[in-house]
Amino acid sequence: MFRESTHHETTAQYIVYPGLSTTRARTIQYPDCLSPDERLEFILLIVREEFGRRFDFDIEQMYSRSRAMPYALARMAFYYYGRMHCPTLTLKELGQFLPGHNQHHTTVLHALIAVQNIIDTKDELYYPVMAAINERLQ
Repeated sequence: MFRESTHHETTAQYIVYPGLSTTRARTIQYPDCLSPDERLEFILLIVREEFGRRFDFDIEQMYSRSRAMPYALARMAFYYYGRMHCPTLTLKELGQFLPGHNQHHTTVLHALIAVQNIIDTKDELYYPVMAAINERLQ
């Protein structure tokens, strides 16, 4: 999962972005020093990795307008966890974050409800993915 550095001068934990090559890896503090946009980028990275790992699909398809369930649910999960970790953003701002998407606030609201239903009912197919994302964002 996350690798903590052994350097502890401050109280914040330093975490390396998972899944990036060592030449592109960046060390960040999460969540204290991140702006809302940086938090959303981090959440997007986690969601892409988990859905890509579990469903073996082209990660870039997440940015398309595809209505296929894994792609749509990956976008919905991004909105859900983005709302949880960036509560100061409006639904409209959250809907405009993904490249090529300018979602209306009601679309984001629908995503929040749909993902919460998956979590509440512990859906056999998608709940393990949501649990893995939640664990990585804790």
